[in-house]
Amino acid sequence: MRIDARSKAYHSQSLLDSSLRDLVERILPLGTYYTAIYAFVEHRSHLDYGLVNHALCAAIRDMLKDYQTLLSQLEHAFNTSPTFSLQKLWFYVHPTIHTLSLIYNLILELDDTGSSNSLISDDEGGDDEEETDEEERAKNEALGLGGARLKAVLSEFSSGGGPGDSSSHIYVKGGEVLTIIYERMQNMAGDPTAHAIYKTLLRAASKPYVEMLRRWVTTGKLVDPYEELLVKESKFIDRGILDVDYTDEYWERRYTLRDGSTSSGSKRHLAGVPPPRTVGGRLPGGACIPPLLEGWKHKILLAGKYLNVIRECGIEIAWESKKDPGEESFMDEEA
Repeated sequence: MRIDARSKAYHSQSLLDSSLRDLVERILPLGTYYTAIYAFVEHRSHLDYGLVNHALCAAIRDMLKDYQTLLSQLEHAFNTSPTFSLQKLWFYVHPTIHTLSLIYNLILELDDTGSSNSLISDDEGGDDEEETDEEERAKNEALGLGGARLKAVLSEFSSGGGPGDSSSHIYVKGGEVLTIIYERMQNMAGDPTAHAIYKTLLRAASKPYVEMLRRWVTTGKLVDPYEELLVKESKFIDRGILDVDYTDEYWERRYTLRDGSTSSGSKRHLAGVPPPRTVGGRLPGGACIPPLLEGWKHKILLAGKYLNVIRECGIEIAWESKKDPGEESFMDEEA
């Protein structure tokens, strides 16, 4: 029965005019694009994916609303106008197909980079345990307990995973999301539509990142609940565990960059940095610094440190948040 049904479908398709069949084949990807984008938005709106992903999903959802409005208008035209044809449908949806294809390719890259956290599966319990292990490992390394690093390496080999496998457990979030969008925008600069869409998504996704960055460089407060910013704080570091010259060592180890780099070129903080992803080779999550901030990362770190020194002296610095922190985005300027 299935063979007969397939042969009939093939026979019916062969009877269609080649031009009509070509139009239908061009329009059909709309369903794939919309379904995948909608699933991505629903999945990445979960709290664990951070504020940058939330802002990105909100911007994509607004674009989907425009598509849904277009569908309503086309449906009305189909029901009311006897002259509405397949050629007219293609004329109206052609720009939308290009737009959705650009968003579709973006979400494929965002989802493929974090293959273990793809739309197919989401093991929340395992992620919580992994985050706990990472925090414990980073704490031991900051305290100078080299044995913890040795045990971690041995456990990776005993479990059959390579040194780079742990990066797949880190969500694609924060600076990594901005980096992927920025690179796509630069690579497709020759396509005005693609450049405009990716620039719009980049501005929307960078708003919470810019807000956290402004708070850090203007008040010294690090408000980063999902570990998306390039700066990290080791709260377990206090002056009680330091031996000599506590002032310099305390500020050097209290606040660091997530990518492990230091202005002096020291490698002492590299132990707590996650390995690069196997796909793309970039650092995952907040450890991935957006390209436009790469040359400013050490100045950004020092700016917040100096402000924290002032706060330690009992001088509190007021914070004035803008109504729209994305109005002046670092993503709009070539650093």
